[in-house]
Formats: sequence, structure tokens, C-alpha cells
Amino acid sequence: MSVRIMIALAVAAGAFAAPAWAETSSRQTNWQGVYLGGHLGGSVGAAASTNTNGFLAGAHLGVNGQFDKVVLGVEADAGITTNGHTGLAGKFRQGTNGSMRGRVGYAFDRVMVFGTGGIAVTNQSYKNAAGSVSRTRGGTVLGAGAELMLTENVAVRGEFMRYNYSKSSFGKIGGPENVRPVNNSFRGGLSYKF
Repeated sequence: MSVRIMIALAVAAGAFAAPAWAETSSRQTNWQGVYLGGHLGGSVGAAASTNTNGFLAGAHLGVNGQFDKVVLGVEADAGITTNGHTGLAGKFRQGTNGSMRGRVGYAFDRVMVFGTGGIAVTNQSYKNAAGSVSRTRGGTVLGAGAELMLTENVAVRGEFMRYNYSKSSFGKIGGPENVRPVNNSFRGGLSYKF
């Protein structure tokens, strides 16, 4: 077989292989874009000398940019929680909460693992024999999780988030009580990528 024929066959094979390779590459999961979703979960933590727990539910909105396998994004969420504690000394509750976070992920095709961190805000109330007070406090949040792309547009996730809020001083018989809530939240969610 002449060299010319061998070269012609190689070129022809390459011409047929290129579209197949391109088709395979296009099947790689695309995490880039705007997404919207909801989440549910639970929370355990502490406020002053008491342990807290409760349920949570909310919505999240974010945007991702993808650079090969690295995914960079920003996400905001808002929700409600029943996290709190009721005891003989009083009743502590957190109501609404939210956060604005950056996200850094690594994509294994349809699965992405990520870390996240940013600022958080919560509304909290404290009621005891001295009265009832409601305040809004800010703080920080750090977390990690994983997402699985079920279809081209739908993804499920599981994540852990740790919230540290600033201190509040509430009136109490016998002197004020300083409360600094710390929440450990576990939540699952569903997102739609546009």
C-alpha cells in the first residue's frame, strides 16, 4: 500500500472520527448558567447555654461560570426556620434567614462537589419573664456539598452549612443574657438551570 493511499485513509478516518469526538464532548455536563430552586432540611446548634434544633425550608438563586472542570458561582438563599429552644428560663426562636455566598466547585461530569462561604442574616426572638424582644443579626456561613445533574436542566443537591451569628443581649431577671446562635444545617434541594 502506497504512502499516498495510507495518508488518504488516515485523513478520511480523521474526518469521520472528528464529528464522533465532538458529539461525545458535547455530552459533558454543562454547569454554567442561572439556576433557581428550593431546599428542605434540619438544623441543630446552640444559643447561649442551650441547644437548639428545628426544621428549615427556603429557595435559592444562583449563577455559575464553568472553566473546564472548575465551576465558580454566586448564590443567594432565603427561607424560614423553626430552629430554637423552649425551657424554663425562656423561649428562643429564629424565624427568617438568608445568605449571600460564593461557591467553588469541581465537576466530575454529572457530579459536582463544592465549597461555599459568605454572609448570613437571621431574625431571632427571645421571650422570658422580663418580656419579649425580636432582633435581626448578621453573621457568616461556611459549607460544602455535592450536586447531581439528573437531566440537562435539573439537579439535586445535598449540603452542610455552618452559621455563626453575632451576639445579642436580651433582658433577663437577674441580669442580661448574651445569645450568640450557632447553627449546623443539613439540607437537600432541587434546582432548575435555565
